[in-house]
Amino acid sequence: MRRSRTRDIDFVVERSIEREVLVRILALDPGVTTGWALFSQSHPTFGEVYTLQYGQMGPEPHHQKLFDMLHTTSCLKQDVVVVESYQRQPTAHGLLTPVEYIGVVKLHQQVYGCILIEQSRSCKAFWTNEKLRILEHLRVGQPHAMDALRHLLYYITKSGDDQFVQQLKALTS
Repeated sequence: MRRSRTRDIDFVVERSIEREVLVRILALDPGVTTGWALFSQSHPTFGEVYTLQYGQMGPEPHHQKLFDMLHTTSCLKQDVVVVESYQRQPTAHGLLTPVEYIGVVKLHQQVYGCILIEQSRSCKAFWTNEKLRILEHLRVGQPHAMDALRHLLYYITKSGDDQFVQQLKALTS
């Protein structure tokens, strides 16, 4: 399994003749600071390549950055966007910023037709810090990126049965 990481939102998804992207899944943890995690599976000339990238944007307003990221990573009908659904928290004092970013995601889905999956906050609990540490993907200081990664990994492990999922299950069981 090949891993690549990035800390900045400004990245380019590789597209070349040698590499056909089969699966792209973008997970988002929307908020004042929005976490994101991107998984892609492709077939290069020899063997499968899995790429896992993650980071966070904000706390400055980032509606355009989010829209640009969605446009770059999930414009095909088979692409999947996983987003944490909005659930009002008693401590948030009516903070609706996550709703604004979920709106950007829903607009993108309506325009481009990608698959949109909403997950509750509780889905993050399955992927603990210890499991992320075992995978060598725990990043202290990037809590929103880690939450997006948790949503991504939860979606992958609950929806798939391919080689990547088997490797994840073997590493963390």
